Amino acid sequence: MSMILKERIKKVIVITHCYPPDYYGRKDIDGVITYYLPFYVIGSSNVVLPNYVTDYPQAKEILISEGIDIVHTHQSTSPLGLSFGMQGYHLGLRVVHTEHSLF
Repeated sequence: MSMILKERIKKVIVITHCYPPDYYGRKDIDGVITYYLPFYVIGSSNVVLPNYVTDYPQAKEILISEGIDIVHTHQSTSPLGLSFGMQGYHLGLRVVHTEHSLF
């Protein structure tokens, strides 16, 4: 999906939690900058614990340094998505949230 966006839009940044041991930090993956933040998943659930103390300032730093103008989040149960959506809103950016349902 990020490659499709990359073809249509000037710049796409993906921000997610890390997947040890290989994915952490900032990486360029096929021309798409991807941030793997140091919030580890709980077991095999693909969920991270909420930590607004560290998420929120880090979100602000990334959004400003990358020159982001639209923040897209998904999955309302994602603490990371909520942090970036709230920070984007407080910075005056456009924020879009989508929810995918299997039902």
